[in-house]
Amino acid sequence: MKLFRPFAHKEEGSILVVALVVLALLTILGMAASRLSETERGMAAGWKSQKQAFYAAEAARSYAARSPGLYDQTNMVTGAPRVFSSPSGLLGTRQSFAGSVEYLGHSDVPRGSGFETGRFRAYRYKIQCVGQGPSGAKANVEIGCYRLGY
Repeated sequence: MKLFRPFAHKEEGSILVVALVVLALLTILGMAASRLSETERGMAAGWKSQKQAFYAAEAARSYAARSPGLYDQTNMVTGAPRVFSSPSGLLGTRQSFAGSVEYLGHSDVPRGSGFETGRFRAYRYKIQCVGQGPSGAKANVEIGCYRLGY
């Protein structure tokens, strides 16, 4: 017994065409997802390098704060900053820092410092710190501070 299908000869191979179209769409979707994940990986690596450079600059700030020889009585000439760099072994092999401490002048002591205004002076300094991270990443930190004295 034969079944009558008048359009059956026109549908031969159509499932193959549909399967190829679906396969092509899935391939394009997979390539887009792969490219997106590669871009995100690169962004994460850049963010990590930038953070390491920032931490190196913060280490420079801390180093300058703990090095009173950078802002003592011998560094009291405006326009002549005293430079410093990271000692060996302080940071990792892929990080370093450098910076400068510049004397800006003196003024009365700030309010709330607990010192007499006429008796003491505030010697103002600007500390600039540059941190280097992996892949050439750089970060700058600039702070102002003062030293009290007579």
